[in-house]
Amino acid sequence: VDPTASVRSTRVKVVFKFSMWNCGPSDTNGLLDEEDMPPRAKKGARSKRIKQSGAAASIATPGDAKYSFTACLKEDHGQPLFGVAFNPFLVQAEVPQYIFATVGSNRASIYECHEDGNMSLLQAYVDENPDEVYYSACWTHDKDKDVAILAVGGYLGIIRLIRFCESKNQPSNRKVTLFFRLMKSIYFQLISSTKEYTNYQTLSGHGNAVNELKFHPHELTLLVSASKDNSIRLWNIETGICIAVFSGGRAHRDEVLSVDFSINGNKIISCGMDQSVKFWDIRTAEIEQRIALAKTVPESSSRKTPFPTLNVIAPFGSTCGVHRNYVDCVRWYGDLVLSKSTENEIALWMLGGEPRLDLPEERQNYLGDPVTVIRRLPLRNCSIWFVKFDLEPSMRFMVAGNQVGEVMLWDLSRVKETQTPIQVLSHTKSSKAVRQAAFSADSRYIVYVCDDGTIHRWDRIR
Repeated sequence: VDPTASVRSTRVKVVFKFSMWNCGPSDTNGLLDEEDMPPRAKKGARSKRIKQSGAAASIATPGDAKYSFTACLKEDHGQPLFGVAFNPFLVQAEVPQYIFATVGSNRASIYECHEDGNMSLLQAYVDENPDEVYYSACWTHDKDKDVAILAVGGYLGIIRLIRFCESKNQPSNRKVTLFFRLMKSIYFQLISSTKEYTNYQTLSGHGNAVNELKFHPHELTLLVSASKDNSIRLWNIETGICIAVFSGGRAHRDEVLSVDFSINGNKIISCGMDQSVKFWDIRTAEIEQRIALAKTVPESSSRKTPFPTLNVIAPFGSTCGVHRNYVDCVRWYGDLVLSKSTENEIALWMLGGEPRLDLPEERQNYLGDPVTVIRRLPLRNCSIWFVKFDLEPSMRFMVAGNQVGEVMLWDLSRVKETQTPIQVLSHTKSSKAVRQAAFSADSRYIVYVCDDGTIHRWDRIR
């Protein structure tokens, strides 16, 4: 794959709906095939909405944050949902909006959480390629144009950037069909809405599926992607440039499943099927130079003139000493690390510690840099891979789902006292694997998505 390959126009069909999807039983088995994720599921019919009466939440410690079940929807494509992400920027407005995106099948859907407990579907984007399956989504904000941008990626290894803006000069009946043509056509239809989302750019370069996407916490045009091609890529979404590729040498030897920026944005952490967790410094002189250069490249030149993409082969830290199986989710926790494996646990640890002199030298070299494991939090019934956990912005609370439809909530300020979750969120109709759970930016809501195509909303009890 050419690492300088960057932007390619594509055709995307956009579907708009304004009614709530119903939720109910599903014939999806909810488990990924370990050889080739994900399995194709037959499209099923819509069914009835879940009632609140089946909700249950076991509380371990009174007085902590508690959440109550509010609503559940089911998407009509009959396939698993793999990702969910709240837009963190809209909560800061005078009138907060709770907008989130879900991804699964060849569709990315955008919803809004309302005060009355409902969730409404704003728009859904259907890729014209039926073989596409989106695995990950994340949000950023264009400060100059003051618009939200959603990045999605998945099975085909390409990253689509979808931009939001307010439609102008709408006719009085607010029903209009718009056409937007570049070198290749992009077709979308807008019905009964003044909101417009367009797939304005596609980033290509990965040689296999994109498993996770993350935006830089401060430089909102920087995007990092983790891929099945054993690599990590750093992008400038404004110019479509691939700034750096982290692969080869001492990089990952197998599929990269998860990636995250540190709070200050100076470091990247990654994990994957090779059981390793690796640490990358993106503030070296070479990478800083490429980041600055990528900002100056005009969009037209980015397609014609090769960009000097940097190949980074050596992380500043690497370890296989925390987990003994696939590591499918990793997050920074200040200077510490939270990582999840298929061993029914999430580990809290730090890089550095006493070397294992009791082990043979060959084994020490395999384990890599010494680490100090602080706590291991049990995550019951979670021996499958591709299950993502989430931290709320203050980093006090963490949520993670399992393969039987439960979601565990931890208070990380109390893990020294107990590793038991403070609450287990469960529902009688939530029985399939929870692929990802997400907090809203103010931790008011928890939304999680499952293998049967359902979306579950829980509200914080005030």
